[in-house]
Amino acid sequence: MDYLTLAIAIGGIATGIGAIGTVIVARRQLIEQRQFLQEQTEIARRQAKITETTFKEENDRARVNLEVDIMYKSWEQWSSPAYEEYRRQSIQYFMRNFAIDGGLLEPDSMDASTRKIFEYYDELGYLTRTGVLRFERVWSSYSSGIRLGWAWWEPAVKKLREEWNEPHWYENFEYLYDRTLEFDRARGRTGAPPTSEEVRHFVEETAKLFLVDPESQSPNHPSVDDERPSRERSGP
Repeated sequence: MDYLTLAIAIGGIATGIGAIGTVIVARRQLIEQRQFLQEQTEIARRQAKITETTFKEENDRARVNLEVDIMYKSWEQWSSPAYEEYRRQSIQYFMRNFAIDGGLLEPDSMDASTRKIFEYYDELGYLTRTGVLRFERVWSSYSSGIRLGWAWWEPAVKKLREEWNEPHWYENFEYLYDRTLEFDRARGRTGAPPTSEEVRHFVEETAKLFLVDPESQSPNHPSVDDERPSRERSGP
């Protein structure tokens, strides 16, 4: 082998070694880049998770604060003199029209004050149904009124719906009633609708509370002749 051939061979070997070295370096760089990308991806994932958790916590706090605020204001409204008067007029209307000879008839009509009370519960039902209020919180404050109040006036609601061809009136109140029965079943109770005796007791207790001396009290709120709920009367 002459020197020229040897030089060419050595050059080829050197070139090959250089190429191999380049490949090894490139591969190492590729591995390092992949590791870097993986690390960056993991960091981004952790940051996103932290952000998501923080956002969820802030959102939960905001929702709870809103819920507490709404419940507080709703209870203030329910406890106000105006709504106490609505409840007094409602039981007075019932006793004058459906309490006969010591017995209680099923109501087939509602006065304006009773409709005000139903609109209040209907609004609570709407806020619960749309997720603004948790049912458990509403149940803890209003379970008796929901369960017994709906059963008490349900015949009148059905007649009102039929007369005005509005099957959805007070459906959000009815939703709360149905959820209350379901919740009772989930807690190991019967979940049955109130008995007539339960309703009677509820009516009598309400009368004792608001009709101490009904003859000496005069309505502070004028009645409304239109039998439709006020929300519907204000509509087009």
